[in-house]
Amino acid sequence: MLSEPRPDASRADDRAGSQLVVRVDGELDLFTGDALAQRLTALVAQRPREVVLDVSALTFCDSSGLAVLVNAEQAAKAQGVRIVLRSPTALVRRLLTITDLTGMLEADARSGEA
Repeated sequence: MLSEPRPDASRADDRAGSQLVVRVDGELDLFTGDALAQRLTALVAQRPREVVLDVSALTFCDSSGLAVLVNAEQAAKAQGVRIVLRSPTALVRRLLTITDLTGMLEADARSGEA
């Protein structure tokens, strides 16, 4: 059964640590990226210490999806907010490596796939 591709931008809010967690599921592309971009803009405006993007269930990401992540990182940095990719899959790690963005988009030590 096919479902409409969309990132699930659900939020778990850990106010004690001033950390917001966003789970990004499914596909991140031209059709789904705008919703995530809007969500991240709203979260960064709250000025938490850190926004964690749990990308462990991200199954696809194209260049427009990658642009959403890069733009969010730049906007967050300008506001003094740190963005971290949690549990990046092999797909996400490879995408960051081949685009030479491993230094810009910070990923935690945990990996989503072996």
